[in-house]
Amino acid sequence: MQNELSDLNRHVLAAFGQPMMIFREETQLAESREILSKELVPVGQFDAVLQTVTVVSLPAGLVLWIFLFTI
Repeated sequence: MQNELSDLNRHVLAAFGQPMMIFREETQLAESREILSKELVPVGQFDAVLQTVTVVSLPAGLVLWIFLFTI
C-alpha cells in the first residue's frame, strides 16, 4: 500500500507541480511552481549502462539572471 501511495504522490506532483522559491544569499529572487521527475539516461559509450537523473522543469516565463564575474 505504501508503494501505491508514493506513486500517487509522484503523479500528482508531476501533474500540478509543487511550490518552489529561488533564493540567492538570503534574498528571494522568484517564486514559481516546478515539476521534479526522474529519468534513466545511458552513460558512456554503452547504452546498456543507465544512470538516474533528476530533472527540474520550470515554467518558460521564469527568468533567472546568472551573473558570472571573472577576475
